Amino acid sequence: NVSFTLGHVTDESLQVLARCCPKLESLCISGSGRRISDAGIAAVAQSCRVLRRLEMADMSPNVGDAAVVAVAEHCPQLQHLCVARNAISDAAVKAVAFGCPLLEHLDVSKNRGRLTDASVAAVAEQCSRLTHLNVETTHVTDTSISMIGRRCTRLRHLNVSNTRGSVTDKSLLEIAQHCPRLRQLKVAWTQRRITDVSLLAIARRGCLEYLDASGTRGGVTKPAVKRIEQACPGAVVLCNDF
Repeated sequence: NVSFTLGHVTDESLQVLARCCPKLESLCISGSGRRISDAGIAAVAQSCRVLRRLEMADMSPNVGDAAVVAVAEHCPQLQHLCVARNAISDAAVKAVAFGCPLLEHLDVSKNRGRLTDASVAAVAEQCSRLTHLNVETTHVTDTSISMIGRRCTRLRHLNVSNTRGSVTDKSLLEIAQHCPRLRQLKVAWTQRRITDVSLLAIARRGCLEYLDASGTRGGVTKPAVKRIEQACPGAVVLCNDF
């Protein structure tokens, strides 16, 4: 397990790491500066075939699709991937979906590429073990989130905040029906498209530990928040709309 978070890492150091540590299982290089490119990540992927966890958030502009595709092609045991705040496209996330069927944790939030239902639907179809999904500030809609609900029934953490009103009660009702283990849900700034209806349905499972419904512009009401807190004792519920 190696972490270089906020360190000054280069392609050359990653290439040395790859040669010397072929059994590497966990690598964190998020925010490690701009001296890393797709080539450095590809070197790790090609040599470290048992990699299970990779965090490389906030690595653009030098790290993009090519790095993610290399990981998808060479690291079939990958379980945890964070590529938040990068410029990753649907093509790269689709490659991960098909190349890493054991994936449990995926964070593609605040991506400067244009991530859509096409890639998240592929994740739903191929990665049934998924427990954590963060698609905050992407272009996903009810289409892919409904598929996540129906196919990824182990889901525990979901973040669909700031999805431009394209994720609504419709898909969250699928989550409520099929994902009984959901513990953490973030639906902030969803433009009144997520309301009491779906959140109460999820709360009835009695498992919620954290809910962020900030900025729902009246979609979530004070009486509903009280009922959620009653159904899920001890849960942290954030809602600043009243």
